[in-house]
Amino acid sequence: MFSNAPTTGNRQAATIRNLEKFSFFLYFGIGGAVAVLLIFGTISKIAVTAYKAKITSLKSQSDDLTKKLKSIDTRTFTPVSQSPVEDFQDLLDAACKRNSCLMGEFSVSSDWTPFVTKYSKENKEKGWVQTEVKMMLVGNASSINRTLAETIRKEVPFEFDSIEYGAIESKIPGRNLTAKISLRLLKKEKV
Repeated sequence: MFSNAPTTGNRQAATIRNLEKFSFFLYFGIGGAVAVLLIFGTISKIAVTAYKAKITSLKSQSDDLTKKLKSIDTRTFTPVSQSPVEDFQDLLDAACKRNSCLMGEFSVSSDWTPFVTKYSKENKEKGWVQTEVKMMLVGNASSINRTLAETIRKEVPFEFDSIEYGAIESKIPGRNLTAKISLRLLKKEKV
C-alpha cells in the first residue's frame, strides 16, 4: 500500500532541511546586522575624531584671538590730535567696539577751568585745566566695566565725578544696563 503521507524519516529529514535553511538565514541576518553595526560604529568613530580635531582647531584659534586681544589692551594710546576731548572720544569709541558696549550719549562742556581734584582741598597741580564730560554707556556690567577699565589705563588724563548704574529693558541681549558717567577731562595748559 502506497500512501501520500510522508514517512516519519522523511518528515524528520524535511524538518532538518527547514531548520538548516532557517539557521542559514538566521546566521546571515545576525552577521549582516553585526556588519552594519561595525560599519556605523567605524563611521561614528571617524566622525567623532573629525569633530575632536575641529574643536582642537577652534580652541587654538580662540587662544590666538585671546592673545591678540590682550596685546591690544596693553598697547599705549598715542593721541592723534591736540584735543584731549577728541582723543578721549576716539579711545572710548574703540573700547566700546572691542567690548560690545554702546555709547548712548557724549556731551562736553565748552569751558576749560583750572583743575581742582575732588580728593584734596588744595590745588597742588598747577597748570592743569579741566572740562566736564557727561556720557552714557549701554551694555552689560562686564562690557561697561571693561570699557571703563581700558580708558583708565590710557594716556588721556581724567577724573571721575560719578558713575550711576541702572537697569533698562532692552530687546538686544546683553544690553540691559546703563552707566551714566560724569567725569572731568584734564589737559596741561601751554605756558
